[in-house]
Amino acid sequence: MIHQEDEVKLKMKCEETRKELARKTRSLEDWYQKNKECLVPRDGMDPEIEGSFGREAVCVESLKLRLREEEAYQKQCRYVREKSLTSLKNHLPKLFRACQIFLTMLL
Repeated sequence: MIHQEDEVKLKMKCEETRKELARKTRSLEDWYQKNKECLVPRDGMDPEIEGSFGREAVCVESLKLRLREEEAYQKQCRYVREKSLTSLKNHLPKLFRACQIFLTMLL
């Protein structure tokens, strides 16, 4: 159950990161559309505009990286769950046979 709770928390965290990434990407695209004329190099870019764009782009990239890491961990959790389920399926018949023998010995 603890692992399942961790997986649910991770899933929620992934969804939050996905939403934040979508929001930041939308914000960056909106910002770019508003300021694209200022980004065209003429006599030089306004350092404030260039810095603001760079910070937003770095933020979006860091969110993408964090989302990839969270999704990789989520895949690992699924793999472990599938492996545990397979192991359980393979060993349950042995357990039932052992229980049956034990109950037969008691009677």
